Amino acid sequence: GAAAAAAATASSEHASWEEKDWDEIVAAQLQDDQDRDLLLLEFGGSTNVLRQRILEGKGLESIRQSMEYAGLDLQPKWACGAFVLVTPAHAQTVQAAVMRTHSGALRRNHVVISAVWESVLLGELSQLPYKKRPRTKATLPMKASDPSEDEFAGQDDPGLYRP
Repeated sequence: GAAAAAAATASSEHASWEEKDWDEIVAAQLQDDQDRDLLLLEFGGSTNVLRQRILEGKGLESIRQSMEYAGLDLQPKWACGAFVLVTPAHAQTVQAAVMRTHSGALRRNHVVISAVWESVLLGELSQLPYKKRPRTKATLPMKASDPSEDEFAGQDDPGLYRP
């Protein structure tokens, strides 16, 4: 009946996440520098599960590699334990955007992410069993500014780049 139809729909949705070629999706998103939007996601549930999935999840491997290749840190000191998953185009302006929008009050349950990568992160988390899955409590849009008009540009802080 209705329960079987719902289960079949859920099963096909889960299969569609697994069948996607995340490398192609991330590569296409990296080339789209037109989208300069950032998001601040706040999660409920275990920050250890969130941390483990961001650091080891197969679906996020391309994001981690692109950030590593660009010399970017997943958890810069200024982020106070929050993860920062941004395209290289956002690297110069992400700290100023956080300070402008959120007064820099980040915690371990926050993820600052380029909007183009949000679906990749949420897709990775959706593969976890429901009871263990971190839940999105809030999503705050932020606008990345042009580095030339940034009041925080030129500060001594190295920002996202590794020392």
